[in-house]
Amino acid sequence: MKNVTSLEFTRENFETRLDGEVVIFHIKKNAFSNFTDLEVRDVIIPWLEAVDNYDQIKGVLFLNDYGVFGEKEYHTFIEGMAGKLEKSGDHFKVPRFEKSEIRAIEINLIVTYIKKILGMRKLIAFAMQGDVVTPYFGVSLAADLRYGTPKTNFALSHIKYGLHPTGALPFFLPRYIGIGRSVEYLLKGGKIDSAESLNLGILNKVIPDDVFRDEVIREFKSICKLDLGVIKSTKELIYSFQMQFDKFLEKESHFIYH
Repeated sequence: MKNVTSLEFTRENFETRLDGEVVIFHIKKNAFSNFTDLEVRDVIIPWLEAVDNYDQIKGVLFLNDYGVFGEKEYHTFIEGMAGKLEKSGDHFKVPRFEKSEIRAIEINLIVTYIKKILGMRKLIAFAMQGDVVTPYFGVSLAADLRYGTPKTNFALSHIKYGLHPTGALPFFLPRYIGIGRSVEYLLKGGKIDSAESLNLGILNKVIPDDVFRDEVIREFKSICKLDLGVIKSTKELIYSFQMQFDKFLEKESHFIYH
């Protein structure tokens, strides 16, 4: 039997720990700079592959601290790539990306993580606190389950910067709420609060802030008691749209700098 404790590690911005049949990936800060870093990719992708090869592990829970996926972090990241933002009311215009290579890396690495999540045989869940902006909203929809608190909001923040929605959000969102509602949200922007997200089926459960971490771990562990073979076969049947997703990515590649 493999030693699953090798899946545990601690870094300044994120850490992992085992809890029974699940492994928790705790994102503490700097999500945008970290998950668009090639060196970080070279840690996370092999780690996910290792997790997928351990039969003792049935699920991965991604848990973020407040603000990590929020609008302030997103603004700082966009401003850093653009070099200069032109403000107009509540919106900003990106004249051009001075660090266009970072923009390309951002989109391509997020897609890399999404494809890895979709291909995993384990249950994948996101436990989200605070605002979750466009790219990570899309990433979360690639997971099997999503949990939030009453303060969890999905922010369609790309509209504020005149950018197309990344994180494969235009691909995943219609699968949850239909094309009509998706077009409205993706073009108008704004926020989808936790109550509406629950009603739309975007969130599976909303848990009070004061018990969120303990309760979301308990909930996820209870689901992961399923036989691993059942989890694998069910996921293979549900996520049988790889060719469609590849075509979407091919189209998105033409809009990297928009």
